Amino acid sequence: DKELMTELLKDADVLNHQASAVGVGQSMYEIEKYVEVNTLATARILDIIVNEGIDLEKIIVASSMSIYGEGAYRCPEHDEIRHPSLREEEQMTAGQWEHVCPDCGTELVPVPTSESKPRESTSVYAISKKDQEELTLSVCRAYGIPAVALRYFNIFGPHQDPNGSYAAVIPKFIGLMQNGDRPVIYGDGEQSRDFTYIDNAIGANIRAAESDVSGETFNVGCGGRQTVNELVETLNEKLGTELDPIYDDPRPGDVRHSMADISKARKLLDYE
Repeated sequence: DKELMTELLKDADVLNHQASAVGVGQSMYEIEKYVEVNTLATARILDIIVNEGIDLEKIIVASSMSIYGEGAYRCPEHDEIRHPSLREEEQMTAGQWEHVCPDCGTELVPVPTSESKPRESTSVYAISKKDQEELTLSVCRAYGIPAVALRYFNIFGPHQDPNGSYAAVIPKFIGLMQNGDRPVIYGDGEQSRDFTYIDNAIGANIRAAESDVSGETFNVGCGGRQTVNELVETLNEKLGTELDPIYDDPRPGDVRHSMADISKARKLLDYE
């Protein structure tokens, strides 16, 4: 709504751009919608700011860890960092879950993913989040508007929709297990994620808005990782249940391991 956005922006000091169509899988068959809601709408907001003479102190834009594709890994044999692409469907069907070094075949060890990792956006959603980030930083750089992009890692917390498309595995599992139903895990359950509580994301946004930092991208995570199997164990403990998961076929395109390197945010934003 260009007219409404123009009026709202005239009264704003800081623009905190969190809006997106979310969901990796859904984006692959609602391609036009995701590009329109994420990429085009961001361009429209920036167009208003530039051409209506909007004076902002800062813009914060929500980006995503999905723009990295797979996480970062280390080959213990070569002691070198590797950045593998997504696993092929044949590999997962054969139960070969982990990435291996292309040079020596040694199983790779997951390590924290830094902001400097080469990006491999493997879905329409990831591409559109990269668009939101790059459009904002590029336009703001050209017009001298302070801006920061925050790359979220699997945010969760109270009131999260268990049927939503955004990182909903935790509320979905809670809902099932509270009803006595076994949660479904795709693959072997040893895939891991950096589950990040909502208060951490809020804190990162406040610190980014109040800081003098501009033109930078930051990971927003906990800097650790839990497997999906460990998640089920924790939920059983918290809910007082004893429900074993159901294991189903792996999903093509699933990232194996994902963990944020938060050292840059810690240094420049005093984020923890």
